[in-house]
Amino acid sequence: MPAKPTPEGLFQGCILTSVAHAVSACLYPQLSFCHSWSGHNYSVNDAEGTRATITFSNLGVVAAFRDENSPRRPYADPANYDIERYLKGMPADLRKLSDGETLRYLLDKLGNGTIPVITSAFWEENSELVGNEPWDTIYNHGGHVIEIECQQPQEAMGLLQEDNEFDDTLMELIDSIYGRKSASNYETIYLTETERSTLLATAVSEEAIMECRRSFQDFGVIFSN
Repeated sequence: MPAKPTPEGLFQGCILTSVAHAVSACLYPQLSFCHSWSGHNYSVNDAEGTRATITFSNLGVVAAFRDENSPRRPYADPANYDIERYLKGMPADLRKLSDGETLRYLLDKLGNGTIPVITSAFWEENSELVGNEPWDTIYNHGGHVIEIECQQPQEAMGLLQEDNEFDDTLMELIDSIYGRKSASNYETIYLTETERSTLLATAVSEEAIMECRRSFQDFGVIFSN
């Protein structure tokens, strides 16, 4: 289990993972749904029953998780599900943010309705990530889906290379794009001609390059100018 990151460290981890995911779409377009951005909402789905959305806003960070393999999953006993168990103590402004954004990405059918269904959560308070339970509990009940995003960049790069079987050329490409995006103060950046050529040569199909383009555009990296 990685150490709990800082809010900025988590954001940088999400950007690094997003760059790697966009590159991986050239090789595995069928998995392009696993990571996505919608505005300042980052969503991840491990295709094995766990998903999360993290909202990065001027008010702070809010993250919520649903692990369908957790004993906390409420589907067998929906009457006893209480989302406040996971959100108790969240500042009012962040709670309003979570209701309006974060939790809307985690809606599911439960009982007779469609509501946000989660198994753990955390938020930012005093420049730290906190929850109403220990970090290891949050991690074990869904937080593990962002294991790579919580790592230091060097460790994250190693895990991303191993998981995606990237060669050294693609790792250099990821490092280059991530470095520029990280230094851009969150502004839009454009891929270089060399980066585009590498991705086009890597893509296994036209669909793959389309998914790569879309994934990059989600977080402000433009394939061509």
